[in-house]
Amino acid sequence: LEDGQYGIFAHEYRSPVIEKQGCKTVDVLACVVDDIRKKVHTILFDVKSNISAFSDDLLKDSTMLRAIGEVRDFTDQLHDGLLHKNAFMLYYKDDGFEEDEEVGIVTGNFEERKFADVADLLERLFVSGDAPISKLVEIKLKNSLRPYQDEIRRMRYFSERKVEISGRMYELQVYLLEKISESEAKTVIEISM
Repeated sequence: LEDGQYGIFAHEYRSPVIEKQGCKTVDVLACVVDDIRKKVHTILFDVKSNISAFSDDLLKDSTMLRAIGEVRDFTDQLHDGLLHKNAFMLYYKDDGFEEDEEVGIVTGNFEERKFADVADLLERLFVSGDAPISKLVEIKLKNSLRPYQDEIRRMRYFSERKVEISGRMYELQVYLLEKISESEAKTVIEISM
């Protein structure tokens, strides 16, 4: 950090006025505050051992549901994390500070193609109607996935390393973990102004 700068770090931060039960948080909130330039750079990220851990065979068991659920839950965590962060950032903004925000995921593996495949199959099931599967499998999939047919856009964005939160599009920063032992992994995240 330079002169006039300091950091803020929180693990699973939530606004103190929010009850813990039912409240989602991200694993890390980090900020660099520059009092001289009146700027704050924030990054929120969550750690997932392997967000791409679902099967390549989207027709297998509940693979689609698992993939959709992982992305939806992660996006909800980011949404709530941004709300918690904004609760204290209001005071900086009221004092004339500008803010740059980043959102990210730390994970062992991120396979964009797998998320795009989920979006493609959802689209083929519910939009174009030309899914390359038997009619019986199609009916079964449609019945189980009907509540999630609106997840096409979220899955497509995620495959492009983007997330939409409260109508705002964020570039999703992906930090891959490097295994250093059987039980440890690491990554480097640089925060700069």
